[in-house]
Amino acid sequence: MHLISVPSPTRRARLVAAVCGVTVTTAIIAGSGQSGAELRIRSPVVSAGTSGDVSISYRSKGAEISGLQCDLAYDPSNILIAAATPGSAALTAEKSVQTAVLPNGDLRVLVVGFNQNILLDGDVISLKVQVSASAPRGRHALTCQNAVAVTPSGKETEVDVKQGGIIVGP
Repeated sequence: MHLISVPSPTRRARLVAAVCGVTVTTAIIAGSGQSGAELRIRSPVVSAGTSGDVSISYRSKGAEISGLQCDLAYDPSNILIAAATPGSAALTAEKSVQTAVLPNGDLRVLVVGFNQNILLDGDVISLKVQVSASAPRGRHALTCQNAVAVTPSGKETEVDVKQGGIIVGP
């Protein structure tokens, strides 16, 4: 699936809502980190020249969310995201993961479905990453920017993001 770059948070929420089959009624700017759903990028240790798995987990913290979107930013000279697939929580809610490379090189990731099923706590996205053989040891950022979540009724809601990365080890 090819997606276009959508510039504003409100338009992104409408895109997520449209894919989820709901209508956006109210907008709250996502990512303020006060209260609401949470995404957490885990930080695995992966050796240079090999591949590994990175999971992005979701905690509802009382929010009822039926779709998510975020832009993954990373250094493509050291890290390649080879695949993004639904995690167990996304599969339970009958959601799929769709991706598109944005003009700036970030990877837009949507967790959506043609239903209004609520995401339960757990892994929502599984990433297969490849680490360059020349990647220096240490932590390499993998961040989730412009996070947006939508409720079954189409209301945008806050998403707190706990950033992670890939630790290149021996």
